Amino acid sequence: MLSLVFTRFILFSLLVLLIFAVGKGGTKLYMDLKTAYQSIMEEDMGKEELKETLSHWTQYIEEKMPKETSLYNFAVSNFYNGMGGEDAPFYGKNASFAPIFITEPFHKPVEFKRVSSSFGQRENPITHKNGFHTGIDLAAPMYTPIYAAFSGKVKKIGESKGRGKYIVLEHGNGLSTIYCHCNEIFATEGLKLNGGEKIAEVGATGQATGPHLHFEVQLHEVAYNPSWLLFNDGTDS
Repeated sequence: MLSLVFTRFILFSLLVLLIFAVGKGGTKLYMDLKTAYQSIMEEDMGKEELKETLSHWTQYIEEKMPKETSLYNFAVSNFYNGMGGEDAPFYGKNASFAPIFITEPFHKPVEFKRVSSSFGQRENPITHKNGFHTGIDLAAPMYTPIYAAFSGKVKKIGESKGRGKYIVLEHGNGLSTIYCHCNEIFATEGLKLNGGEKIAEVGATGQATGPHLHFEVQLHEVAYNPSWLLFNDGTDS
């Protein structure tokens, strides 16, 4: 009974939020959601039926609501942790906590809402095993633009079970940056880029609890803490 009440409460809260926000825009979606809300609260639904209804309306929202609206971005990003499951098995010679200083101008790779997982040892959010996170997870709404941190060349574009769709940039002198869990990648292999140029958009491909950018910095194939670049003082809060 408690589980059923909790499920109804989650569905109720989500629909009220959507009805309130979409209603301000006066769209047809507002009336559709309002009708769905009234129907759900008037009927004596079972747990499975509630789940099916929630799944239906989630799909409807993603199909009908413009991706550019702030409400869409809120709905598909803020109900998730925005973390990735790509970890090295342990801390070793391929990672370093040492400060990293780069003379070339740095461009923030994404306008993120928060750091959802820091560089270093952690419990993997997918496997729940201890591992070493070789980058930093920057939670951001779906489709948020991703930019090249420095000027350079696209070394590789790929997709894997853990990292999802990812892109690797080479910047010279052994420096490279990696961008993972992309929804879509716009750059092509071999392309020369300027720092700050758009290369992809935020997604949740691969092992991810929600939309975010896994941003990684490597110098001579050793992973360094991106916080030294993002926050200048090595902190990530």
